[in-house]
Amino acid sequence: MSSLFHPGQKVLKNLASAWPSSITINSSPIMVSFEEDPLALAVSMYEYTPNDDNTYLLEFYSTSNTTDTISIVPSARGSVWKPTVTERHRSQAEEIRTFYKGKFLMLALSSADGITEFRRKTLHYLKSNDTKQVDRQILGMISKLPRMFDEDKIIDSIKDEFKVGAFSTKEKNNAGVSKQLTLTLIASHSKNNGRHNGVKGEFICYWFYDEDNRVHLIEMDMHNPFTQHWIKSIEHPINITAKSYPHTARDGLNYWVSTIWELNED
Repeated sequence: MSSLFHPGQKVLKNLASAWPSSITINSSPIMVSFEEDPLALAVSMYEYTPNDDNTYLLEFYSTSNTTDTISIVPSARGSVWKPTVTERHRSQAEEIRTFYKGKFLMLALSSADGITEFRRKTLHYLKSNDTKQVDRQILGMISKLPRMFDEDKIIDSIKDEFKVGAFSTKEKNNAGVSKQLTLTLIASHSKNNGRHNGVKGEFICYWFYDEDNRVHLIEMDMHNPFTQHWIKSIEHPINITAKSYPHTARDGLNYWVSTIWELNED
């Protein structure tokens, strides 16, 4: 089976289960105005600096001083940046808006408790005809939507193509047992929360499938000195010896997490 994405393709930054489930919301919203659709602006910002630290940038550009430039600190590029929102950014913003309107509505219908106030406010924004007036409290969510959209597309594709159903008793009995695996890359993306070993900071998720079409996840430090060697290695199926544990995500994605593993020589 061919992989969904080529190794090294930068499919950037959570599972639906990583969405905020609760947050304190003030009853009286503080509305801010934009000259541009803030979601399109978030897409442009994400393209330049793919992380979740864009909230303050959105707030900066909600002022009338939108022609200014701003330094991204810290910035790998070490440069000053002025966002340029193109029709491509606006088109992707509409794609994201349509996707999450459907997703949040489905969550509302499938949950006996409905959706949280935070998600309700985000859904209200996504459905609004006036996309340039925004409740300040959801700017953080808006800044995350482009990254989460990329990851959700990966997860949806994995669920469509690979074996992600509940683990059998036999499979569960093999949890933590050292075994050799042949894994083929499906896709990769970066994250900055929810790492299985509890370590804080940004990291990369590498999704693989094995000979039985089961899905495996290997998490790796963002700034690993052997990254280029690793990227070269996973252009083809890899052989590893690993102790893996079954993980069940809230959105129905069941996969193996390899926390202790080593790459075998061919």
